[in-house]
Amino acid sequence: MNAHELRNGNWLHSELTNKDFQVNPDDIRSIWLGYDRGMVKPIPLTEEWLLKFGFRTRTTTGHSVQYFIGFNPITHDWLFDILWLNGDSVPFYKNVFHKINYVHQLQNLYFALTWEELKLKHD
Repeated sequence: MNAHELRNGNWLHSELTNKDFQVNPDDIRSIWLGYDRGMVKPIPLTEEWLLKFGFRTRTTTGHSVQYFIGFNPITHDWLFDILWLNGDSVPFYKNVFHKINYVHQLQNLYFALTWEELKLKHD
Protein backbone atom coordinates (compact mmCIF):
# COMPACT_ATOMS: atom_id res chain seq x y z
CA MET A 1 0.00 0.00 0.00
CA ASN A 2 1.48 3.34 -1.06
CA ALA A 3 0.52 6.32 1.07
CA HIS A 4 0.73 8.64 -1.96
CA GLU A 5 -2.40 6.92 -3.37
CA LEU A 6 -4.47 7.89 -0.33
CA ARG A 7 -6.76 10.80 0.43
CA ASN A 8 -8.42 11.70 3.70
CA GLY A 9 -11.61 9.62 3.95
CA ASN A 10 -10.46 6.69 1.79
CA TRP A 11 -11.64 3.29 3.00
CA LEU A 12 -8.99 0.71 3.95
CA HIS A 13 -8.87 -2.53 5.93
CA SER A 14 -6.95 -3.10 9.16
CA GLU A 15 -5.69 -6.65 9.51
CA LEU A 16 -4.95 -5.87 13.16
CA THR A 17 -8.62 -5.21 14.03
CA ASN A 18 -10.11 -7.02 11.00
CA LYS A 19 -12.27 -3.95 10.32
CA ASP A 20 -12.66 -1.48 7.50
CA PHE A 21 -12.01 2.16 8.37
CA GLN A 22 -11.70 5.60 6.81
CA VAL A 23 -8.20 7.03 6.90
CA ASN A 24 -7.35 10.40 8.34
CA PRO A 25 -4.14 12.43 7.84
CA ASP A 26 -2.45 10.72 10.82
CA ASP A 27 -3.20 7.29 9.33
CA ILE A 28 -1.74 8.34 5.98
CA ARG A 29 1.40 9.62 7.72
CA SER A 30 1.74 6.34 9.64
CA ILE A 31 1.42 4.33 6.43
CA TRP A 32 3.95 6.62 4.72
CA LEU A 33 6.45 6.06 7.53
CA GLY A 34 5.76 2.31 7.70
CA TYR A 35 4.37 2.41 11.24
CA ASP A 36 1.38 0.32 10.13
CA ARG A 37 3.84 -2.59 9.66
CA GLY A 38 1.90 -3.73 6.61
CA MET A 39 -1.26 -4.31 8.64
CA VAL A 40 -3.30 -1.81 6.58
CA LYS A 41 -4.47 -3.13 3.23
CA PRO A 42 -6.54 -1.81 0.34
CA ILE A 43 -10.10 -3.17 0.11
CA PRO A 44 -10.84 -5.07 -3.10
CA LEU A 45 -13.70 -3.45 -5.01
CA THR A 46 -16.79 -5.66 -5.00
CA GLU A 47 -20.40 -5.28 -6.04
CA GLU A 48 -21.25 -4.99 -2.33
CA TRP A 49 -19.09 -1.85 -2.04
CA LEU A 50 -20.58 -0.34 -5.20
CA LEU A 51 -24.09 -0.82 -3.81
CA LYS A 52 -23.04 0.63 -0.42
CA PHE A 53 -21.97 3.80 -2.24
CA GLY A 54 -25.37 3.98 -3.95
CA PHE A 55 -24.51 2.72 -7.43
CA ARG A 56 -27.39 1.24 -9.39
CA THR A 57 -27.01 -1.59 -11.88
CA ARG A 58 -28.02 -2.32 -15.42
CA THR A 59 -27.23 -5.55 -17.30
CA THR A 60 -25.95 -4.88 -20.79
CA THR A 61 -26.26 -7.27 -23.71
CA GLY A 62 -25.64 -10.29 -21.48
CA HIS A 63 -21.87 -9.93 -21.17
CA SER A 64 -21.46 -7.22 -18.53
CA VAL A 65 -23.07 -5.21 -15.77
CA GLN A 66 -22.99 -1.44 -15.76
CA TYR A 67 -22.86 0.38 -12.42
CA PHE A 68 -23.89 4.02 -12.42
CA ILE A 69 -24.48 6.84 -9.98
CA GLY A 70 -25.69 10.43 -10.10
CA PHE A 71 -27.29 12.48 -12.85
CA ASN A 72 -25.51 14.45 -15.56
CA PRO A 73 -27.58 17.56 -16.38
CA ILE A 74 -25.77 18.02 -19.71
CA THR A 75 -26.19 14.54 -21.20
CA HIS A 76 -29.32 13.65 -19.19
CA ASP A 77 -27.92 10.28 -18.17
CA TRP A 78 -25.73 9.12 -15.29
CA LEU A 79 -22.90 11.20 -13.90
CA PHE A 80 -20.39 8.37 -13.39
CA ASP A 81 -20.46 4.79 -14.58
CA ILE A 82 -18.20 1.76 -14.65
CA LEU A 83 -18.49 -1.54 -16.46
CA TRP A 84 -17.86 -5.03 -15.10
CA LEU A 85 -17.38 -7.63 -17.82
CA ASN A 86 -18.53 -11.17 -17.04
CA GLY A 87 -15.51 -13.26 -16.06
CA ASP A 88 -13.28 -10.27 -15.27
CA SER A 89 -12.02 -9.86 -11.73
CA VAL A 90 -12.36 -6.06 -11.54
CA PRO A 91 -14.54 -3.39 -13.16
CA PHE A 92 -13.19 -0.56 -15.27
CA TYR A 93 -13.96 3.06 -16.01
CA LYS A 94 -14.90 2.69 -19.65
CA ASN A 95 -14.03 6.16 -20.88
CA VAL A 96 -10.33 5.27 -20.68
CA PHE A 97 -10.43 1.55 -19.83
CA HIS A 98 -9.02 2.29 -16.40
CA LYS A 99 -9.32 -0.83 -14.21
CA ILE A 100 -10.41 -0.17 -10.63
CA ASN A 101 -9.05 -2.78 -8.25
CA TYR A 102 -9.71 -1.18 -4.89
CA VAL A 103 -12.31 0.92 -3.07
CA HIS A 104 -9.89 3.82 -2.52
CA GLN A 105 -9.15 3.92 -6.27
CA LEU A 106 -12.87 4.25 -6.98
CA GLN A 107 -13.16 7.01 -4.39
CA ASN A 108 -10.20 8.89 -5.85
CA LEU A 109 -11.37 8.58 -9.47
CA TYR A 110 -14.89 9.68 -8.55
CA PHE A 111 -13.52 12.74 -6.73
CA ALA A 112 -11.15 13.61 -9.58
CA LEU A 113 -14.04 13.59 -12.08
CA THR A 114 -16.84 15.13 -9.99
CA TRP A 115 -15.10 17.18 -7.26
CA GLU A 116 -17.42 15.45 -4.77
CA GLU A 117 -16.69 12.77 -2.20
CA LEU A 118 -18.17 9.33 -2.76
CA LYS A 119 -20.00 8.55 0.47
CA LEU A 120 -21.70 5.49 1.85
CA LYS A 121 -25.45 5.78 1.47
CA HIS A 122 -26.19 4.98 5.12
CA ASP A 123 -24.20 8.07 6.23
